[in-house]
Amino acid sequence: MNKPWRELKPSLNGKTLICFPFAGGYSVSYRGLAQALKSNWGVIAMEPPGHGTNREPLIPDLQDLISLYEDKLEDHFHSPFALFGHSMGGVVTYDLLMRLEKRGIFPELAFISGMVPPHVERANRSKLPDDEFIKLLQSYGGLPDEFLRERELLELFLPMLRNDFASIDNFKYSETNQLRTKVHFLSGEKDPVAMPDVVKEWERYAPRSEFHSINGGHMFPINQAGEVANLIGRVLTDTFVL
Repeated sequence: MNKPWRELKPSLNGKTLICFPFAGGYSVSYRGLAQALKSNWGVIAMEPPGHGTNREPLIPDLQDLISLYEDKLEDHFHSPFALFGHSMGGVVTYDLLMRLEKRGIFPELAFISGMVPPHVERANRSKLPDDEFIKLLQSYGGLPDEFLRERELLELFLPMLRNDFASIDNFKYSETNQLRTKVHFLSGEKDPVAMPDVVKEWERYAPRSEFHSINGGHMFPINQAGEVANLIGRVLTDTFVL
């Protein structure tokens, strides 16, 4: 696959919002958000190897996946852009921001959603027995109904889901520097993974930060896509003349 992303909304102003998916997610996961976004900004969403239509092998090391994204997105870094990442995508966003800033490349702004800051210990979830792992996924609200009805279908996706969770469980940030980019942090008021008071601790890594809470659980960018899109659109409108 030459480009591991999909355009979800064309740009009307030469500016692009680049979206990084959560564990088990892929480009179409953000279709609802892109459709609800009332902005002239374009939206592209990443299609990780082994996810969606990307038939390349899964990448077990998240640093390697971030390196792939950095390489394949190079052309986008020379036009105005912003980043959005939820959960695993939030880890990707922060680490990629540090890499880009080290190179003197600065996004217009960034959004990190549903992820705890680097100093907070993350649970080791990828090695749970299948039944416990599935219950965990259900508690996050991220399993489609058809997966719950058809166990065989779910089992087809378990290797990909375990790969993604293992990549987060084993991840070590390349650095944990303070960011110069303005970052908006989003949290779900009922999120068991990244509670708002814990998300607030990101401020030590991003002095130029704002915090927003959404009335939802961990999967609020999907289940409350309209509310998240309104927030992003409002931030872009307040920040730029569109």
